[in-house]
Amino acid sequence: MENKLKIKTLERADWRRITARRFIHRTLSGGMEAALLRMDEVRAPLFKDVCGVRTCLADRGYTWMQIAPPNENWWLTVMVNDRGEIVQYYFDVTLENRVNGGESCFVDLYLDVIASADGRLELIDEADLDEALSKGMITPEQHTLAHRTADRLLAEIPPRFAELERFCYETLAGFEQ
Repeated sequence: MENKLKIKTLERADWRRITARRFIHRTLSGGMEAALLRMDEVRAPLFKDVCGVRTCLADRGYTWMQIAPPNENWWLTVMVNDRGEIVQYYFDVTLENRVNGGESCFVDLYLDVIASADGRLELIDEADLDEALSKGMITPEQHTLAHRTADRLLAEIPPRFAELERFCYETLAGFEQ
């Protein structure tokens, strides 16, 4: 069976929940790209459980900042509320990141790592990854890559959480300059 993995973009133009948006991007050091998706109007707020706590992740006035690193197998989306506070760090595990000046995208490998605003971690969508393997949508090597990447994130985030938080707030502030 042919690989048919989802490709997700920085702009997320296909997300119908957002009815009015602003999108800006910039290049960071190390060839990384960052983008802001500002939600001016939404059809309805988005609530999800984040490490066991019901959390609003998208609403009018919210911003999603995405960090697209080249040569990595993860893509970071940082959800920021209307008061400028980070409410969640969402790491998509990826097969590939295509970093390309505002048109960047990634090939999604199903598995995700969430970090709450206070640093608690959760691995999600493991069943989706296993189902993709059983249906032949991904190879055993891609399944292993997804787990290795998630395991590395789960190990590296806790001791570097303050650094992650600082980097994200500094990157957000850089968009205001």
